[in-house]
This record gives sequence, C-alpha cells and structure tokens, in this order.
Amino acid sequence: MSQSIKLIGIGDNGQESLLPQYAQWIEESEVLVGGERVLSFFPNYSGKKIVIKGGLKKVVEQLQDEIRPTVVLASGDPLFYGMGGYLSSKIKMEVYPYFSSIQLAFAKMGESWQDAFLVSIHGRSMKGLAQRIDGKAKVALLTDGENSPNQLAKYLLSFGMTEYRAFVAENLQGESEDSGWYELDEMMEREFSR
Repeated sequence: MSQSIKLIGIGDNGQESLLPQYAQWIEESEVLVGGERVLSFFPNYSGKKIVIKGGLKKVVEQLQDEIRPTVVLASGDPLFYGMGGYLSSKIKMEVYPYFSSIQLAFAKMGESWQDAFLVSIHGRSMKGLAQRIDGKAKVALLTDGENSPNQLAKYLLSFGMTEYRAFVAENLQGESEDSGWYELDEMMEREFSR
C-alpha cells in the first residue's frame, strides 16, 4: 500500500505562495514531483526530484509504488483544468490547491467571476469556441503558447466578433507579471509572454 501523496498548488511567486504547513511537508518529503518550472523554485531540495515531461501516465506508474513521503507540485488549483483531476483519479492523494489563474486575474481586474463562462484552450483546439462563447457577457479563457491571446483575437475577429474586449493577465504573481485591457484588434498585434 503506497504512502498518501500530497498534491500542492503553487503560484508563480514560488515558495512565497506556500502556507507554512505546505512548505514543511515539502521539506519533510523524500520525493518532489512537478514540471521543471515549479521544481526550479526548490533548488536546494535534497530528496529525489521527478520531472513531469509529456504525459502523466509514466508519472502515475512511478508514484503507484512510491512508499516514501511524496509531494506533487502543480500550478494554481490542480483540479481546475490541471493535472490534479487525472492524478487523483489514478492515485490516492490529498489535494491542497492554490489560487487558480482565473481567480487571480479577476481579482486583478476587480471583477466578480461567479457569472463567467469558463473555457480552456490550453492544450486544446479552438474549434467551436466562437459558437460556445457567442452571446456570453463574461468569458474567462485559459490560453497557452500556441493558442495565445494573439491567436484568440485573430480567431474571434475571423468570425466578426468585434464586441469583445479582453483583459489579459500574464505570469500573475511572478516577476514578469503584466495585465491590461485590449480591444481584439490591438490584442492581435501585441506580443504576449509564452
């Protein structure tokens, strides 16, 4: 029987985003799992590090037999369009979320978000997106390097959806944090971080 694994959400500000209890669990763990970026927040970690690259199936196989105290790190809320849903369906783990990027973005713009239509195009196709969001007053979208804010603006404008303004929030709580409102034609031309 494997040891209970802790899945902890972390912000772009690294260790600063952790509650003291979470930091203690990480320090006491013998295995730390996460993407390269989140693992880089712990350069002095003395235990075994497992880098998540590509699919999660291999990680699940590695963790199923792990008996040492293990912490898996994920950005934001791991159960909100994150790896937490998949991992927790395969392995028994305790989940401790951080703020989702959606929460942080809406806080940054000073808007409520309970009435927003939430969609992710992070690692997913934009196909059908225009039809899904058409007529929605408030839409929150998760983007990625390929489906960037620029590509999103280009896509929406190709359908004549000029009624939208967008608030783009990048690297929230990180060193290169940036956010602001854009008309779609302006957003299409601007360079955003990957």
